[in-house]
Amino acid sequence: MKNNIYIFMIMFFFIFSSRELISSEFQIDTISISGSQANRINFVFLSDGYQQFELNKFIADVKNSMDSFFKVIPFSNYKNYFNIFAIRVPSKESGASHPRTAPDCPDSASHPKLKVNNYFGSAFDVNGVHRAIVALRSDSIFNVLKRNFPDYDQAFILVNSPYYGGTGGTFPTSSTVSSASEIILHEFAHSFAKVSDEYGGNCTYKSLIGPNITQAKTYDLIPWNNWIDKSTPIPTPTSSQYQSITGLFIGAFYCDTGWCRPQYSCKMRSLGVPYCVVCNQTIVERIHALVSPVDSYSPQNLTISAADTILDFKLNIVKNFPNTLETVWTIDNVIQSKVDSLSIDTKNLPDGITKITVSVNDTTQLTRELNHITKSIHKKIVEWNIDKSSTGIGINSSDLSMNLNVYPNPFSTEINISLSGTDLKKFSVELSDINGNVVYTSGKNGVFEDIYNFKIDLAKNNLPEGSYYLLIKNDDKFLMKELIKIR
Repeated sequence: MKNNIYIFMIMFFFIFSSRELISSEFQIDTISISGSQANRINFVFLSDGYQQFELNKFIADVKNSMDSFFKVIPFSNYKNYFNIFAIRVPSKESGASHPRTAPDCPDSASHPKLKVNNYFGSAFDVNGVHRAIVALRSDSIFNVLKRNFPDYDQAFILVNSPYYGGTGGTFPTSSTVSSASEIILHEFAHSFAKVSDEYGGNCTYKSLIGPNITQAKTYDLIPWNNWIDKSTPIPTPTSSQYQSITGLFIGAFYCDTGWCRPQYSCKMRSLGVPYCVVCNQTIVERIHALVSPVDSYSPQNLTISAADTILDFKLNIVKNFPNTLETVWTIDNVIQSKVDSLSIDTKNLPDGITKITVSVNDTTQLTRELNHITKSIHKKIVEWNIDKSSTGIGINSSDLSMNLNVYPNPFSTEINISLSGTDLKKFSVELSDINGNVVYTSGKNGVFEDIYNFKIDLAKNNLPEGSYYLLIKNDDKFLMKELIKIR
């Protein structure tokens, strides 16, 4: 009898697990698409607390939020760099749980105690803060993304609750309260760009330390001093004459004193206002890290029997608004034009090798990051070598940018890395946590030589779950990839 019960339990577990496996494959709606998933930021929404009959409402909620999202700088400038998707994940019950365990809970008449059977376990009152909605079943989120959209760059959990709330973290959340669009902008910046909260307070809560806060009190040590006019007083008064400039304003990181922020107001301090200049810069830098300004180029490799012909060189560019991309063409290092294409009559070329180069760089005023122009992460460079002889013309093209592929993501104990690009004679690999602490450095003396495909074994590092940054350095070039560590 015991054996029969045991067999029954195994069969029940198998059937239940199979249903869970099947049910983790859901309908994906394309909200907006601007280009290939390989060269866009794939922003993916997942529903929680929406029952099956409410999933059309979920899609409408996402669309309304994204309409507002792309009206705000810097996302309005870089709308073409994003694809937006929504995964319809039905819950058995509507809403989010509210255990009423946080000391700052509103009255029970307006915010009643609730226990909701939703898919990802979204609940208020996490870590003793009423408005903190967290999707507690992170394993379910990873599973749904893995089976439905493994190439996401940022996922977001939209929780079908009318009460105010949201959080950042690996999987940020927002309720569907009337200010949801602003909450999404705030929490997305936390998770996507790793910027800090700029709230004041009594220092009872801590989070990640981002580039938009500092404890420095002198001009030379302020991380954003290249945004500050030297006539601006440090610390900066909060009087009206300084409320639109960049300085050093006291009060940030949940502290009324001790921590400072760049501007009087910022979306990371108050909803309904713009991001500060440092948050804008950090978001733009993150966008540049994920998307190349060039989707494709032509020709690639070509052989022409005629010695004299017209050659057309073209780029398919991902333009921003307003377009701040500068395209520079050169022939043997002599500048020819600053347009998206170039035509050459080969009868004007000498016999032998002629080098055609084009570089595309974003000259946006939204960033003053010191290495912005020199980093290949912001610049796309393509080179063609034209070999002219009496019998014809041969063309060879090469992409002078580094390209990085990392898998699996999320990872558990191993990371596989594949690099492509030219001049990768020596490069280093670093893995850091979200606070900038290096948890892994590559190879002897910190460099690999002439190895383009390799594996990192992190089984002995005992890394906690969460977000990490993989950084590949090669002279003045680098590539960065955000990875998620799971059990």
